[in-house]
Parts: sequence; C-alpha cells; structure tokens
Amino acid sequence: MKATNNRTAVMHKAAKIIAMLTNPAVLSIIMLLIVSFTKSDRLSAAIAQAGVLLGLFVILPLVFVFLRTASRAEKKIYRTDPTLFLKQHPLDIIVLGIVCGSSSWTIMKLLSAPAYTLCTLIALQIVSILIAIINLFYRASFHMAAITVLVYMAVVIWGAPLLILLLVIPPIAWAKYTLHEHDFLQMILGVSMAVAVTAMTIRLL
Repeated sequence: MKATNNRTAVMHKAAKIIAMLTNPAVLSIIMLLIVSFTKSDRLSAAIAQAGVLLGLFVILPLVFVFLRTASRAEKKIYRTDPTLFLKQHPLDIIVLGIVCGSSSWTIMKLLSAPAYTLCTLIALQIVSILIAIINLFYRASFHMAAITVLVYMAVVIWGAPLLILLLVIPPIAWAKYTLHEHDFLQMILGVSMAVAVTAMTIRLL
C-alpha cells in the first residue's frame, strides 16, 4: 500500500511539473515574441511588437485578475497562478479575449507585424474564446488546444523538422488526465478545435 501511495505521489508530482512547464499562457507569449523577432524586418519594429504583446497579454491580464479577486485570500491563491482564476471564470476569458484580441491585432497590424505573428495571435485568440464559450456548459481543454495551435504554427513557420514537437502532446495529455483536470474526450475536443481553427486562420490569411 505504501509503495502504491509513493508511486501515485511521484506520478502526481511529475504531472504537475509537466503541466507547469507547458503552461500555454507562457509558451504562447514566448512563441509570439520569437516569431516577431525572427520574422520582422527591423529590430525596432520587433521591440514595439514585444511591448504590445507583454502589455496586452501579460500586464493587463495580471491587473485584471488582481482587480477581480475580491479578498486577500483569493489574491494569495491566484498570485502564484493567475491562469487558475481564468480557468474558473470562462466569462472573463471571453471578455479578455475580445478586448485584448481585437486591440492587439489592430495595433500589431499598424506596426506591420509579420503575417505569421498575426496568424498565430488570431488562432490563439479565437481558440481561447471558443473554448471559454464551451466551458460555460461543458469542459474542453484550453491547455491542449493552445499547445496544438503553437505546434501547428511552429511547423508552418519553421518547417517539417518541427513535427517532432508533436511528441510533447502525449505527455501533456497524460499529465492533465493524471491531475484529474480533463478526461480524454475533453482533450480531444480541445485538440480538434485547435487544428480546425488554425487551419482556417492560415487559409483565410
């Protein structure tokens, strides 16, 4: 019994580490910054785009969560993981998605951001809003959806060798299942929606 409990604890810890290291909110910003800095014609333009991304997708959401958490206890809980609050409040994700998504796309377009940056940005925002709408009455995995968008776009931008990134999806699925955050149907729904939205976004842009 003790050995079983120890094994369960180790698996749970490993799952938490995988989920933390693949936080889609963090990886999305990193991906968008890399695309802007590698695909922009001028360094000054890339720096300006980075400022927009950090302002609208890091600073603004953090301030939003801070203002939306009423008590000190809530602030203490969500300070270490602001995304936890948003997971529990899909309506707030919809609001942030619409406000940040439309604002960022407009500003980035004015800054002549690379098409790949705009495409990744739009796909992520549409997926996040759709997942949030679904999560008003069901549960779909935003984590799996966002990672799928990033892998899809990485392959489109940098080529077939990055298909190796598909290997990260099974461990993430295992982690989310082990943590009892999603079942396989919810994760398949997230992945399927991400593939469809990203493919449509690429086609339209």
